[in-house]
Amino acid sequence: MKIITIEKFIDSLNEDLAWRKREIEYFKTRANGCKPIAQESLIRSGIALSYAHWEGYIKNSSNKYLAHVFSQRKKYNELTDNFFGIKLCKELLPNAKSEKQYLYTSFSETYLQEYSQTPNFSPDNFIDTHSNLTPELFKEILQIIGIKEPLFSMKYSFINEKILKRRNEIAHGERPMDITYDDFSDISLTVIEMLDDFKETLIDYALNKKYLKPAQVTE
Repeated sequence: MKIITIEKFIDSLNEDLAWRKREIEYFKTRANGCKPIAQESLIRSGIALSYAHWEGYIKNSSNKYLAHVFSQRKKYNELTDNFFGIKLCKELLPNAKSEKQYLYTSFSETYLQEYSQTPNFSPDNFIDTHSNLTPELFKEILQIIGIKEPLFSMKYSFINEKILKRRNEIAHGERPMDITYDDFSDISLTVIEMLDDFKETLIDYALNKKYLKPAQVTE
């Protein structure tokens, strides 16, 4: 597996987020102050798009982080236990992606000392959001990639009630009449803030090698 340098990893995260921000901002600009009929359509489209970028970026950036970590060619017993959980999932369920993988993390702790090998498979597209990135699934993804901080715990209600609820209504062909431009602006702004926070967290973990067990981290 080719080494993915920290510079390439950070550039990749930044590039992937930049175009998503531009697209969301484009819909916000177009919807602001236009005629009511056009504004309603743009708001509905913009909310669906905001959700798509929320799901897409979490999925893509998480997979990029796994690829960066595994490319460092560290042994499983040097990495935090969640990464060995991925190996167990791959071995026990060869066709599995991330669904319920977090259950293997505690199981892996028992067997971790028996392994002193490096990952020999690509984790590309291992993380799967199943087209419905709920707070519960997001928390599972955090466990899979080893993020310890309770990210967005204060925003889980917002994700459910504002982002997912509105996106599902639109995706199912409903026409909610109570969505305003301010609602769209609030949703899109919060999505961008959460994605920025997630990106910075992944960069922090990569730069400071938080994917390694404490004894393995060196300056």
